[in-house]
Amino acid sequence: MQKKLIAAAIAGLVAAPAFAQSNVTIYGRIDLSVVAANGESQVDGIGLRQAEGSSSRWGLMGEEDLGNGWSAFFQLENRFYPGTGNINSNSSGTAMWKDKSWMGLASKQFGSIKIGRPDTSFDTTHGGSNTEIWGGDTIGANPSRRARAATRFDQGLRYDTPTWGFFKAYAATRLEGGDGSTSVQGATSTTAPTEQRSAYDVGTELSFGFVKFTGAYQKDYGTGYETWGIGTRIVPIAPLTILLSWADSKGFDAEGGVNPTGDSKQKAGGIGVGYKLGNAELRANYGRVWTNVVGGTAAANGDVTHIAGGVWYSLSKRTQPFLVLARDKGSYAATERTINAVQLGVRHNF
Repeated sequence: MQKKLIAAAIAGLVAAPAFAQSNVTIYGRIDLSVVAANGESQVDGIGLRQAEGSSSRWGLMGEEDLGNGWSAFFQLENRFYPGTGNINSNSSGTAMWKDKSWMGLASKQFGSIKIGRPDTSFDTTHGGSNTEIWGGDTIGANPSRRARAATRFDQGLRYDTPTWGFFKAYAATRLEGGDGSTSVQGATSTTAPTEQRSAYDVGTELSFGFVKFTGAYQKDYGTGYETWGIGTRIVPIAPLTILLSWADSKGFDAEGGVNPTGDSKQKAGGIGVGYKLGNAELRANYGRVWTNVVGGTAAANGDVTHIAGGVWYSLSKRTQPFLVLARDKGSYAATERTINAVQLGVRHNF
Protein backbone atom coordinates (compact mmCIF):
# COMPACT_ATOMS: atom_id res chain seq x y z
CA MET A 1 0.00 0.00 0.00
CA GLN A 2 2.82 2.35 0.92
CA LYS A 3 4.56 1.64 -2.39
CA LYS A 4 1.37 2.47 -4.27
CA LEU A 5 1.08 5.81 -2.45
CA ILE A 6 4.71 6.67 -3.22
CA ALA A 7 4.21 5.70 -6.88
CA ALA A 8 1.07 7.84 -7.07
CA ALA A 9 2.89 10.81 -5.53
CA ILE A 10 5.74 10.50 -8.01
CA ALA A 11 3.29 10.23 -10.90
CA GLY A 12 1.53 13.39 -9.68
CA LEU A 13 4.80 15.28 -9.56
CA VAL A 14 5.71 14.17 -13.06
CA ALA A 15 2.29 15.13 -14.44
CA ALA A 16 2.21 18.54 -12.74
CA PRO A 17 3.43 21.43 -14.88
CA ALA A 18 6.86 22.84 -14.04
CA PHE A 19 6.91 26.54 -13.30
CA ALA A 20 10.19 28.42 -13.54
CA GLN A 21 10.88 31.58 -11.61
CA SER A 22 10.99 34.71 -13.72
CA ASN A 23 14.36 36.32 -14.32
CA VAL A 24 14.36 40.08 -13.70
CA THR A 25 17.19 42.30 -14.93
CA ILE A 26 17.97 45.88 -13.93
CA TYR A 27 19.81 47.75 -16.69
CA GLY A 28 20.58 51.30 -17.74
CA ARG A 29 22.74 53.93 -19.37
CA ILE A 30 24.29 57.23 -18.35
CA ASP A 31 25.20 59.37 -21.32
CA LEU A 32 26.67 62.89 -21.15
CA SER A 33 28.81 65.08 -23.37
CA VAL A 34 30.16 68.58 -23.89
CA VAL A 35 28.97 70.29 -27.08
CA ALA A 36 30.38 73.42 -28.68
CA ALA A 37 28.13 74.90 -31.38
CA ASN A 38 27.53 78.07 -33.36
CA GLY A 39 24.78 79.16 -35.73
CA GLU A 40 21.92 77.91 -33.53
CA SER A 41 20.75 80.54 -31.07
CA GLN A 42 19.48 78.01 -28.54
CA VAL A 43 22.80 76.23 -28.13
CA ASP A 44 25.47 78.74 -29.21
CA GLY A 45 28.59 78.35 -27.09
CA ILE A 46 29.59 75.38 -24.94
CA GLY A 47 27.11 73.31 -22.97
CA LEU A 48 26.46 69.99 -21.29
CA ARG A 49 24.19 67.59 -23.15
CA GLN A 50 23.27 63.97 -23.44
CA ALA A 51 23.98 62.25 -26.74
CA GLU A 52 21.08 63.68 -28.77
CA GLY A 53 18.36 61.06 -29.00
CA SER A 54 20.06 58.68 -26.58
CA SER A 55 18.57 59.72 -23.28
CA SER A 56 20.11 58.31 -20.15
CA ARG A 57 17.87 55.58 -18.82
CA TRP A 58 17.26 52.78 -16.40
CA GLY A 59 14.84 49.92 -16.72
CA LEU A 60 13.50 46.57 -15.60
CA MET A 61 12.95 43.57 -17.81
CA GLY A 62 11.92 40.05 -16.99
CA GLU A 63 10.95 36.75 -18.54
CA GLU A 64 9.33 33.58 -17.22
CA ASP A 65 9.50 30.21 -18.98
CA LEU A 66 5.96 28.83 -19.20
CA GLY A 67 6.99 25.57 -20.81
CA ASN A 68 6.24 24.07 -24.24
CA GLY A 69 8.14 26.88 -25.96
CA TRP A 70 6.06 29.66 -24.36
CA SER A 71 7.27 32.50 -22.14
CA ALA A 72 5.85 35.61 -20.48
CA PHE A 73 7.84 38.85 -20.48
CA PHE A 74 7.71 42.52 -19.51
CA GLN A 75 9.85 45.63 -19.89
CA LEU A 76 9.71 49.07 -18.24
CA GLU A 77 12.17 51.84 -19.13
CA ASN A 78 12.54 55.32 -17.67
CA ARG A 79 14.36 58.16 -19.44
CA PHE A 80 16.11 60.88 -17.43
CA TYR A 81 18.62 63.70 -17.80
CA PRO A 82 21.58 63.29 -15.40
CA GLY A 83 22.51 66.97 -15.71
CA THR A 84 19.40 67.96 -13.71
CA GLY A 85 17.90 64.70 -12.47
CA ASN A 86 14.65 65.36 -14.35
CA ILE A 87 12.83 62.45 -15.93
CA ASN A 88 11.76 62.36 -19.58
CA SER A 89 14.84 63.65 -21.43
CA ASN A 90 16.05 67.12 -20.39
CA SER A 91 12.59 68.43 -19.49
CA SER A 92 10.46 68.06 -16.39
CA GLY A 93 8.01 65.71 -18.07
CA THR A 94 5.92 63.32 -16.05
CA ALA A 95 6.06 60.10 -18.12
CA MET A 96 7.71 57.64 -15.73
CA TRP A 97 8.16 54.88 -18.30
CA LYS A 98 8.62 57.09 -21.37
CA ASP A 99 10.37 54.69 -23.68
CA LYS A 100 9.17 51.19 -22.86
CA SER A 101 6.13 49.98 -20.96
CA TRP A 102 4.73 46.62 -21.97
CA MET A 103 4.06 43.00 -21.13
CA GLY A 104 3.46 40.07 -23.41
CA LEU A 105 3.62 36.42 -24.38
CA ALA A 106 6.11 34.79 -26.73
CA SER A 107 6.26 31.46 -28.51
CA LYS A 108 9.17 30.05 -30.48
CA GLN A 109 6.64 28.68 -32.97
CA PHE A 110 4.02 31.45 -33.16
CA GLY A 111 5.93 34.68 -32.41
CA SER A 112 5.19 37.27 -29.73
CA ILE A 113 2.55 39.81 -28.77
CA LYS A 114 3.02 42.94 -26.64
CA ILE A 115 0.39 45.06 -24.93
CA GLY A 116 0.92 48.46 -23.31
CA ARG A 117 3.10 51.10 -25.00
CA PRO A 118 4.93 49.08 -27.67
CA ASP A 119 7.49 50.37 -30.13
CA THR A 120 6.07 50.78 -33.62
CA SER A 121 7.07 48.75 -36.65
CA PHE A 122 8.51 51.95 -38.11
CA ASP A 123 10.77 52.42 -35.10
CA THR A 124 12.09 48.89 -35.60
CA THR A 125 12.91 49.46 -39.27
CA HIS A 126 14.18 53.05 -38.98
CA GLY A 127 15.28 53.33 -35.36
CA GLY A 128 18.51 52.24 -33.72
CA SER A 129 21.28 50.87 -35.90
CA ASN A 130 19.15 49.33 -38.66
CA THR A 131 19.37 52.39 -40.92
CA GLU A 132 21.40 55.00 -38.97
CA ILE A 133 25.14 54.62 -38.37
CA TRP A 134 25.00 56.50 -35.02
CA GLY A 135 22.03 54.43 -33.86
CA GLY A 136 20.03 57.65 -33.60
CA ASP A 137 22.50 58.98 -31.00
CA THR A 138 24.83 62.02 -30.81
CA ILE A 139 24.70 65.17 -32.90
CA GLY A 140 25.86 63.00 -35.81
CA ALA A 141 22.50 61.21 -36.14
CA ASN A 142 20.45 62.03 -39.22
CA PRO A 143 17.52 64.26 -38.20
CA SER A 144 13.93 63.07 -38.75
CA ARG A 145 15.09 59.78 -40.26
CA ARG A 146 11.58 58.36 -39.68
CA ALA A 147 9.99 61.47 -41.23
CA ARG A 148 6.69 61.98 -39.30
CA ALA A 149 6.17 58.38 -38.20
CA ALA A 150 5.42 57.76 -34.52
CA THR A 151 7.92 55.66 -32.55
CA ARG A 152 5.53 54.37 -29.85
CA PHE A 153 1.81 53.62 -29.66
CA ASP A 154 0.16 54.41 -26.33
CA GLN A 155 -2.44 51.85 -25.30
CA GLY A 156 -1.27 49.67 -28.13
CA LEU A 157 -0.75 46.13 -29.33
CA ARG A 158 2.13 44.69 -31.32
CA TYR A 159 2.68 41.28 -32.93
CA ASP A 160 6.04 39.91 -34.18
CA THR A 161 6.25 36.76 -36.28
CA PRO A 162 9.01 34.23 -35.66
CA THR A 163 11.97 34.44 -38.00
CA TRP A 164 11.17 32.17 -40.95
CA GLY A 165 14.44 31.72 -42.80
CA PHE A 166 15.23 35.12 -44.30
CA PHE A 167 11.83 36.67 -43.41
CA LYS A 168 10.40 38.39 -40.34
CA ALA A 169 7.38 40.71 -40.03
CA TYR A 170 5.64 42.78 -37.36
CA ALA A 171 2.48 44.83 -36.95
CA ALA A 172 1.35 47.34 -34.31
CA THR A 173 -1.77 49.37 -33.58
CA ARG A 174 -2.90 52.12 -31.24
CA LEU A 175 -6.41 51.47 -30.02
CA GLU A 176 -9.01 54.21 -30.44
CA GLY A 177 -10.56 55.60 -27.27
CA GLY A 178 -8.94 55.77 -23.86
CA ASP A 179 -7.66 58.85 -22.07
CA GLY A 180 -6.49 60.84 -25.10
CA SER A 181 -2.79 60.18 -24.47
CA THR A 182 -1.00 59.83 -27.80
CA SER A 183 2.52 59.12 -28.97
CA VAL A 184 3.13 61.90 -31.45
CA GLN A 185 6.31 62.81 -33.27
CA GLY A 186 5.80 65.96 -35.31
CA ALA A 187 2.57 67.82 -35.93
CA THR A 188 -0.19 67.82 -33.32
CA SER A 189 -3.94 68.30 -33.33
CA THR A 190 -5.36 71.81 -33.38
CA THR A 191 -7.83 70.78 -30.68
CA ALA A 192 -7.21 68.59 -27.66
CA PRO A 193 -8.90 65.26 -28.37
CA THR A 194 -11.23 63.77 -25.80
CA GLU A 195 -10.47 60.30 -27.12
CA GLN A 196 -7.30 58.77 -28.47
CA ARG A 197 -7.27 58.37 -32.25
CA SER A 198 -6.30 55.05 -33.78
CA ALA A 199 -3.17 54.23 -35.75
CA TYR A 200 -1.51 51.18 -37.23
CA ASP A 201 1.66 50.14 -38.97
CA VAL A 202 3.33 47.07 -40.47
CA GLY A 203 6.95 46.28 -41.16
CA THR A 204 9.24 43.55 -42.45
CA GLU A 205 12.87 42.42 -42.55
CA LEU A 206 14.44 40.40 -45.36
CA SER A 207 17.96 39.09 -44.63
CA PHE A 208 20.19 37.60 -47.32
CA GLY A 209 23.69 36.95 -46.03
CA PHE A 210 25.51 40.27 -45.71
CA VAL A 211 22.47 42.34 -46.84
CA LYS A 212 19.32 43.13 -44.88
CA PHE A 213 16.33 45.02 -46.32
CA THR A 214 13.69 46.65 -44.11
CA GLY A 215 10.41 48.37 -44.92
CA ALA A 216 7.41 49.78 -43.06
CA TYR A 217 4.13 51.60 -43.56
CA GLN A 218 2.23 53.62 -40.92
CA LYS A 219 -1.09 55.47 -40.90
CA ASP A 220 -1.76 57.66 -37.87
CA TYR A 221 -5.14 59.31 -37.41
CA GLY A 222 -3.73 61.19 -34.41
CA THR A 223 -1.06 63.19 -36.27
CA GLY A 224 -2.77 63.13 -39.66
CA TYR A 225 0.18 61.51 -41.44
CA GLU A 226 0.76 58.32 -43.35
CA THR A 227 4.38 57.28 -43.81
CA TRP A 228 6.29 54.64 -45.71
CA GLY A 229 9.98 53.89 -45.50
CA ILE A 230 12.69 51.52 -46.68
CA GLY A 231 16.18 50.76 -45.48
CA THR A 232 19.20 48.64 -46.34
CA ARG A 233 22.05 47.38 -44.15
CA ILE A 234 25.12 46.03 -46.00
CA VAL A 235 28.15 44.40 -44.35
CA PRO A 236 30.30 43.34 -47.34
CA ILE A 237 33.35 42.68 -45.15
CA ALA A 238 33.56 42.35 -41.38
CA PRO A 239 34.93 45.83 -40.51
CA LEU A 240 32.68 47.76 -42.93
CA THR A 241 28.99 48.65 -42.51
CA ILE A 242 26.91 50.66 -45.02
CA LEU A 243 23.41 51.90 -44.16
CA LEU A 244 20.81 53.47 -46.46
CA SER A 245 17.37 54.82 -45.55
CA TRP A 246 14.40 56.70 -46.96
CA ALA A 247 11.15 57.79 -45.30
CA ASP A 248 8.24 59.67 -46.86
CA SER A 249 5.33 61.18 -44.90
CA LYS A 250 2.21 62.76 -46.35
CA GLY A 251 -0.57 64.45 -44.42
CA PHE A 252 -4.17 63.43 -44.95
CA ASP A 253 -7.48 64.88 -43.84
CA ALA A 254 -7.90 62.94 -40.62
CA GLU A 255 -11.05 62.91 -38.55
CA GLY A 256 -11.36 65.60 -35.91
CA GLY A 257 -9.92 68.51 -37.89
CA VAL A 258 -6.29 67.47 -37.49
CA ASN A 259 -3.67 69.85 -38.81
CA PRO A 260 -1.75 69.40 -41.18
CA THR A 261 -3.97 68.91 -44.22
CA GLY A 262 -3.70 66.45 -47.07
CA ASP A 263 -0.94 68.27 -48.94
CA SER A 264 1.60 68.41 -46.09
CA LYS A 265 4.78 66.41 -46.66
CA GLN A 266 8.10 65.43 -45.12
CA LYS A 267 10.80 63.36 -46.78
CA ALA A 268 14.05 62.16 -45.23
CA GLY A 269 16.94 60.22 -46.75
CA GLY A 270 20.35 59.23 -45.49
CA ILE A 271 23.50 57.18 -45.98
CA GLY A 272 25.96 56.12 -43.29
CA VAL A 273 29.29 54.28 -43.24
CA GLY A 274 31.13 52.69 -40.34
CA TYR A 275 34.58 51.08 -40.32
CA LYS A 276 36.03 49.25 -37.29
CA LEU A 277 39.70 49.52 -36.40
CA GLY A 278 40.38 47.49 -33.28
CA ASN A 279 38.35 49.00 -30.42
CA ALA A 280 37.49 52.08 -32.47
CA GLU A 281 34.86 52.61 -35.15
CA LEU A 282 35.10 55.47 -37.62
CA ARG A 283 31.64 56.76 -38.60
CA ALA A 284 30.39 59.20 -41.24
CA ASN A 285 26.95 60.01 -42.61
CA TYR A 286 24.96 62.30 -44.85
CA GLY A 287 21.26 63.09 -44.61
CA ARG A 288 18.67 65.47 -46.01
CA VAL A 289 15.18 66.40 -44.80
CA TRP A 290 12.51 68.25 -46.80
CA THR A 291 9.46 69.56 -44.91
CA ASN A 292 6.38 71.40 -46.13
CA VAL A 293 3.44 71.77 -43.72
CA VAL A 294 0.39 73.25 -45.45
CA GLY A 295 -1.54 75.50 -43.14
CA GLY A 296 1.30 75.56 -40.59
CA THR A 297 3.75 78.29 -39.64
CA ALA A 298 6.95 79.11 -41.53
CA ALA A 299 8.90 77.48 -38.70
CA ALA A 300 7.46 74.11 -39.70
CA ASN A 301 8.94 74.22 -43.23
CA GLY A 302 12.53 73.68 -44.30
CA ASP A 303 15.15 71.96 -46.41
CA VAL A 304 18.12 70.82 -44.30
CA THR A 305 21.30 69.00 -45.27
CA HIS A 306 23.20 67.17 -42.54
CA ILE A 307 26.76 65.82 -42.62
CA ALA A 308 28.75 64.33 -39.74
CA GLY A 309 31.81 62.29 -38.91
CA GLY A 310 33.61 61.01 -35.86
CA VAL A 311 34.88 58.10 -33.84
CA TRP A 312 33.29 55.75 -31.29
CA TYR A 313 35.77 53.97 -28.99
CA SER A 314 35.15 51.00 -26.67
CA LEU A 315 37.21 51.23 -23.51
CA SER A 316 35.28 48.17 -22.33
CA LYS A 317 32.01 46.39 -23.08
CA ARG A 318 30.19 49.01 -21.00
CA THR A 319 32.10 52.29 -21.46
CA GLN A 320 32.48 54.16 -24.76
CA PRO A 321 33.85 57.68 -25.26
CA PHE A 322 33.03 59.39 -28.56
CA LEU A 323 33.92 62.43 -30.65
CA VAL A 324 31.56 63.83 -33.30
CA LEU A 325 31.75 66.79 -35.72
CA ALA A 326 28.50 67.80 -37.44
CA ARG A 327 27.27 70.46 -39.84
CA ASP A 328 23.67 71.32 -40.70
CA LYS A 329 22.91 73.70 -43.55
CA GLY A 330 19.59 74.81 -44.94
CA SER A 331 16.42 76.73 -44.28
CA TYR A 332 15.10 76.91 -40.73
CA ALA A 333 11.86 78.83 -40.21
CA ALA A 334 12.27 80.41 -43.66
CA THR A 335 15.82 81.57 -42.74
CA GLU A 336 18.99 80.21 -44.33
CA ARG A 337 21.71 79.37 -41.85
CA THR A 338 24.52 76.96 -41.03
CA ILE A 339 25.08 75.16 -37.74
CA ASN A 340 28.51 73.73 -36.86
CA ALA A 341 29.00 71.62 -33.75
CA VAL A 342 31.57 69.44 -31.97
CA GLN A 343 30.62 66.89 -29.34
CA LEU A 344 32.89 65.04 -26.92
CA GLY A 345 31.21 62.62 -24.57
CA VAL A 346 31.12 59.27 -22.84
CA ARG A 347 28.48 56.57 -22.39
CA HIS A 348 28.38 53.98 -19.65
CA ASN A 349 25.98 51.04 -19.78
CA PHE A 350 25.10 49.00 -16.73
